[in-house]
Amino acid sequence: RLLNVNGDRLELEEWAGGEDVIQLALQWSVYVIVLCAFHLGEFFTTAVCNPSVTSADSFMVNHSKAYTAAALTSMVEFILRINFFPSHNSPNVFLVGILCVACGQLCRGAAMITCGE
Repeated sequence: RLLNVNGDRLELEEWAGGEDVIQLALQWSVYVIVLCAFHLGEFFTTAVCNPSVTSADSFMVNHSKAYTAAALTSMVEFILRINFFPSHNSPNVFLVGILCVACGQLCRGAAMITCGE
């Protein structure tokens, strides 16, 4: 069991690395949130800056085989890492990655805004 009821408190039990697994679960959650934010940001930027071409196809979830391969590879990498190397985890690398994603998204949004129709 992952949760243990102790009187009126819920306690997280040590399970498969304890804090490492919790950190990885947090990272996976942030990954999914960022992925969703990326796609929504692409769609809304297209809708605001180029409304004449906005359609359901503007929501670029499956826009290429390369994107699908990259997304699946990242998910497989994460699953392998959590199963085989849960203690090889660095919150600092995670934070640097988040900063890179934020900067990349801002640059992408700025490029879409300035390119016009």
